[in-house]
Amino acid sequence: MIADAREAWERLRGKYPKETFYAFGFYTTELGTYFGPFACGEESLEKVAAEYVARRTYRDLEKAKSALRWSIADSPYHKEMTAHDRRTAAELAKRPEPDELDEVPMAREVRARMNAAVAALKALDEEGVFGTGKT
Repeated sequence: MIADAREAWERLRGKYPKETFYAFGFYTTELGTYFGPFACGEESLEKVAAEYVARRTYRDLEKAKSALRWSIADSPYHKEMTAHDRRTAAELAKRPEPDELDEVPMAREVRARMNAAVAALKALDEEGVFGTGKT
């Protein structure tokens, strides 16, 4: 997970050096069946919100931005990020499928997966990968 998240973040920062990112993490299912990196940025939010206003999905830009702020699927980076989960997917494939387990082992497996995702992001943050200070 750490390698996939690092690769995704570094690619985004390299490709969009002027973007002000406000979120980066993993999206998943409630059972943790996959973990895909995601990112959201202010400038891209503005662009997507304007597109929704132009299509008349929202009446004004501020309402659109508010509604879309945490919509990972609406982030323009969503499709780009899907290529950055191959190592994580390979590791998860070695583990039991949570929905094929009994209740207690399933809960343990899901917890282990979620804890691994949190630990990966925490380790990268502690390393300073996401920036420090103003960065």
